[in-house]
Parts: sequence; structure tokens; C-alpha cells
Amino acid sequence: MKLLPKIYSNQYDSHIDKPKYSLTDLGKSFVPILQDMKKWSDIHLM
Repeated sequence: MKLLPKIYSNQYDSHIDKPKYSLTDLGKSFVPILQDMKKWSDIHLM
């Protein structure tokens, strides 16, 4: 561990992959609803 001005930084020997996320089928089924909500807000709130 390297000490910087009040910041601690860990050094790793290998690259750590970021987690990959994806929607479940239930989550994907909600996308059209979110798209409709955006369309409504574009018309009524902008």
C-alpha cells in the first residue's frame, strides 16, 4: 500500500475485471414502460 496525502492506493499485480451486469427477463419487460414514461415526459415536461 502506498501512502499519498490522505489517500490510500492499493497496487495489484494483475488486472481486476469489472463485474458485468445485465437485465433479467423481468427487467427487460419493464423497458417499454420506461420508454413510454420518457416519451410522456418529453412532451409534458420539456
